[in-house]
Amino acid sequence: MNVILGIAFFILGSLAVYIFQRKKYKKMTEEDFVCEVVQKAFIREKFSDHNEHKLVRELLKSDAFVKDLSLTAKFKGMIVGYILFTKVKVGNDTLLTLAPLAVLPRFQKRVLVKAW
Repeated sequence: MNVILGIAFFILGSLAVYIFQRKKYKKMTEEDFVCEVVQKAFIREKFSDHNEHKLVRELLKSDAFVKDLSLTAKFKGMIVGYILFTKVKVGNDTLLTLAPLAVLPRFQKRVLVKAW
């Protein structure tokens, strides 16, 4: 009886976790996924304050954000990398800056697509 009860709790618990995670990811926007990638990409860096994802969220809302040049890299439908271009004013010139470039740790130092 205890074994059956334990198995039932395990199955119900697993189902609850699955449903919770599914709802969580349904509510996430592309911006949320991008910020998650950026956060995970920099999590192991020694010389980081680990707030890059907060900077990205603010830059995405700013007038300096260049949407057409900021790109996501996807693998099997999942966002695994991101580059963000913003405009920066230097003297009288407006230039582009690339920062950050972020790739999930498990995809770093790997070639997924060959350039043609």
